[in-house]
Amino acid sequence: KEPTDLDALPLKQRIPEVALFRGCSLQAGFFSNQRGLLQKRDGKQFSKQFLLDRLLALSAKTAEATDLCAQTPVAILRRHAAGVAGPPKAHVLNASQLMELLERTERGFVPDCPALPHLEDGEEW
Repeated sequence: KEPTDLDALPLKQRIPEVALFRGCSLQAGFFSNQRGLLQKRDGKQFSKQFLLDRLLALSAKTAEATDLCAQTPVAILRRHAAGVAGPPKAHVLNASQLMELLERTERGFVPDCPALPHLEDGEEW
């Protein structure tokens, strides 16, 4: 089914790309279209590889091609602190961290390494 304006939410601020995960599973993806409407990505074409490619492409637009490297910031991971009410905590991920995070979730386990925030199984992020 093709998304229509009825399936979209008008926002005052555009978002380039949003992905929701639960544990290792990519649950949904959203983006702002040219008219500023928030739309859900089609699940058939939205994958972890698509997400990685899209985030790297968006980062390449904002940085000169020669500046895009493993340490270039490419994503913001937002998650709630365990047992703490309030707004989500944000972690800036560079290209290397994002690739490691997505690679580990592809293998079926939530990453737990010093370079990445600790994530629990089944946690939404």
